[in-house]
Amino acid sequence: MRYKHIAFLIAVSLGISVAPPVLADSPKSCKALKEKDNSTLSGVYTIDPDGNGGNEPFEVYCDMESDNVGLTFYLVTNGLTTFKVTDNDSCQELGLKIFAPRTEEDYDRARQYLLSIGAQGSFGPLGVYNPTDGPGTSYTPMNSDHAGTQFGWTSTAGDKWWISDRSDISEPSGDYIHGEWLGILYNEAGNVRWYNDAPGGYSYSSYLCMSEDNYAAVSDDGDCQHASYNLKDRTLSIPFVELPLLDVWSGQPTGEVELFSGVLKQKYKTTEHFRLLSKTVSLITDGSSSSCPATYSFDTGVLSIPYINVPTTAAMGGNKFDSSEVEVFKATLTWEQQERVFVVKEIEKLP
Repeated sequence: MRYKHIAFLIAVSLGISVAPPVLADSPKSCKALKEKDNSTLSGVYTIDPDGNGGNEPFEVYCDMESDNVGLTFYLVTNGLTTFKVTDNDSCQELGLKIFAPRTEEDYDRARQYLLSIGAQGSFGPLGVYNPTDGPGTSYTPMNSDHAGTQFGWTSTAGDKWWISDRSDISEPSGDYIHGEWLGILYNEAGNVRWYNDAPGGYSYSSYLCMSEDNYAAVSDDGDCQHASYNLKDRTLSIPFVELPLLDVWSGQPTGEVELFSGVLKQKYKTTEHFRLLSKTVSLITDGSSSSCPATYSFDTGVLSIPYINVPTTAAMGGNKFDSSEVEVFKATLTWEQQERVFVVKEIEKLP
């Protein structure tokens, strides 16, 4: 199936029609193109995400000016309809991902691109969803530092995401079914005008795509400490967890957080249940910090861990051992009060 692709021509503003350059060996992404030739300018290029033998190469717009150098933008119109994070979509069929901004700059670069082609309302869902039903988060800036830390909202972009810093929107109100995309409306300038969490009420068939490596490019930095899983002990060590401070009278989040560390132990080798080893929980008071802490919400009971190092295993004599190599995952767990355990709800291998 072929989807209508609206190509961005940077020369439109000058009244000049310029054909996109065709490379002998099409790169997999704009980032790969930039890494091959750092002098490459923004414009339309041909890429081939799945390499030879898969889908035919196709044109995308490459934004080479942002801090996240080499942003790949591709607009799908009248593509596969998606209303849940687990749905297939046309980006996936092309070897791309639905655009999910990690920073305000990511959002603004995409906004400028869509404005230039007259499609400022076609961002799509921006990758935002919640793994639990509810919660109401009215008048809360919709980004990882606020709605993510306090209320469990998350994004396919990873631990850091941003769609708005507005605090004057009276939604989401709480009538939400887990896993569905947040409904987002845009104004003429391409900025977020409103968002809503009506159950089953928002689906998208037009949306912006971005390359997988754009998320990996900014997914980590020098002071990011990953959680780690130990195969032998079945323990999950979390070096930094942000816990929201609660008002002593109302029990509601104050907007401030403290950093803790702790260890979870898997109850059984074949289950997704982890119990908290309470003696391992400690308040971090030495001034150390991490740019990618896990976050916990008392309101939803959601524990979001952005990076977990999981050792690959080596077999010998019928036994399995941790190897020196690791794979990195992100995971979402929820607190089950009755059993007093954390249950793994979502886990995803990172590139």
